[in-house]
Amino acid sequence: MAGKKRVRKMDRFSAPPMVFSTGRVPKNGAPFSEKSLDCEVFGQAIGFWRWSNFLHSQLAAGKKALHVNLDETGIRMHQVAGKGMLVHAAILEKRKAASLTQDVPRAMLRGSFTHVTMICDDGEAQKLLPQILIVNKHMVTEQQHRTLCAIMPRNVILLRRHTAWMTSDLMTQVLLVLKQSLAPFMDTHQIFLTADGFRAHVTSEVWKQCVKQQILYCVIPAKLTWALQPCDTHVFASYKHRLQTVCQSAVVDSTTGKLSLEVLLQGVCQCIVEILEGRSWAKAFADTGLTGTQGDVSARVQSKLTFERLPGVGSDLPTLAQLVNVFPKRAVLPIENMFGMFLTPSSAGRPHRIPHVDTTLAPAIPDDMQPGPVTRSRAASRTAFLATLSPEPCLSPRPMQLRPRLQLRQLPRLARLPRLPAAAGLPELPPSSPTSPYHPAASSSGMPSHA
Repeated sequence: MAGKKRVRKMDRFSAPPMVFSTGRVPKNGAPFSEKSLDCEVFGQAIGFWRWSNFLHSQLAAGKKALHVNLDETGIRMHQVAGKGMLVHAAILEKRKAASLTQDVPRAMLRGSFTHVTMICDDGEAQKLLPQILIVNKHMVTEQQHRTLCAIMPRNVILLRRHTAWMTSDLMTQVLLVLKQSLAPFMDTHQIFLTADGFRAHVTSEVWKQCVKQQILYCVIPAKLTWALQPCDTHVFASYKHRLQTVCQSAVVDSTTGKLSLEVLLQGVCQCIVEILEGRSWAKAFADTGLTGTQGDVSARVQSKLTFERLPGVGSDLPTLAQLVNVFPKRAVLPIENMFGMFLTPSSAGRPHRIPHVDTTLAPAIPDDMQPGPVTRSRAASRTAFLATLSPEPCLSPRPMQLRPRLQLRQLPRLARLPRLPAAAGLPELPPSSPTSPYHPAASSSGMPSHA
């Protein structure tokens, strides 16, 4: 309506939903309540930090931990322009029929590739960390792939695969490339790698590769990456914002007004140099408690985890129940591969022993854990199940006795009235007379007459 301003109605609650209580509140009371401690979050965080502290306690003398965080993020082929102020020329262009629009094919809108991002707490080592870009083979031809690889920086690797998702085989190769890239630091540092609980990150092949490459590997709880993963908490927001700005500037300067894959990859490489390699990420590992101690955990992380104060975590070997809380549901925990770096070769009849851990006292088994082998692989479970079965062979099935086909004559006959012979019939009735009370007289028309 003319003369009136539109006023945007603000949301009633401007804080995250987790801040507020789901129960009812008094009519005149506050519309929110204080955060309450989440037992599941508490168990996951304590189990993860205790695992991290234990791995730090196993560092060799004279070596320093080189903390590396690995995480994947999707890069869209079409970078949407952000909101901003329009210059006078743009305002005039917006008034035309074409407006400020851009023709983008559907393949560009839906297409994306993966950036396997790695950061560490050492500035010199950060420049050597590999940054891996995974592109689907349907998006890039072999000729284009060779041309794009020629313009990539030395530490940026462009892979052309049948899928842009991370796989277990690719993860094992990433670990090998990581160890080779950080070879100058291996004499004085020990690689301490952290990643989320994605299925491709926790396979048996990945754990074996970590043991082979002498990499300490720890998994961040699946539901706490938004609070405890350094790449999610400190890197990706700045990285994506800078990439969006660089791509928007490239589109404005281009003659066609379109963003090609080559220009997009150049923008990604520019953001890697400016954001990933141009900043220090030591504080990101300290804020999330990944340095072997939780004394420097930021107040923001404590608020996310609903911790009023941090409890004592310790550096002992985490229990099996704590490790189960860290991993996703129905995940396989190959314990021997996870702690393979600390297991000495077992002699005949002697179990594996872990140094600096008292194994004389058997830990109490939690009530929620079923007794069984330490490993939870399907092969071990099937072997244990078959061992409990009876060794006697199964009895042969009892032969079925075929019944003869039912004949019609065997069916019970229905009760019927006896038939009387025709000679011995019923007694004859007297012939009907016109005056019979049972037979009314008939009229000449053939119809019964009524008196």
